[in-house]
Amino acid sequence: MAFGTWAFGPYTVDYTPAGGEKTAVGLLEQHITMNQPAFAQDVMASRYAESVIDGIYRGGNVFVQLILKEWKTGSKNVMWPFDATLGQSGKIGRAMSDIAGSLLLTAIAGTPAANNGPATRTFPLACFSPGHNKEVLFGNVERNVPIIMQCYPAEVTPGDSELQWFSDT
Repeated sequence: MAFGTWAFGPYTVDYTPAGGEKTAVGLLEQHITMNQPAFAQDVMASRYAESVIDGIYRGGNVFVQLILKEWKTGSKNVMWPFDATLGQSGKIGRAMSDIAGSLLLTAIAGTPAANNGPATRTFPLACFSPGHNKEVLFGNVERNVPIIMQCYPAEVTPGDSELQWFSDT
């Protein structure tokens, strides 16, 4: 008998660049991390000095961190989505949401993650995060490349202010 309901287990990662085809990212070092900071404006009143007595929810962001191990098409697409050729800028001035591709995490069958979810998590607009300084090692060492991807939201209902960064199955 299990002590709890677990959802651990490895995931495969596929990336579909904007206007491209889905490719496997390959092996990863360690695990995938999703960060989801939320923002709120503090509400304070002079009666309570510096005490925050409430907050006004102001949205949030979603980031996914990966450590890529393989040097192949899928991992290169994640490392540099701006142009098909590594080291070339592509057209400057494009919206990041137009450059972003789809990131798909799929739990390996038969694992608690596949059984208890999410079996898949899809980030429809994920892109190499602006401001992230990607480091690539060259030499007779493992080439593990840490990547931070920013996930851009889509409106749940067009014209509404509710946003969605990912979906699960």
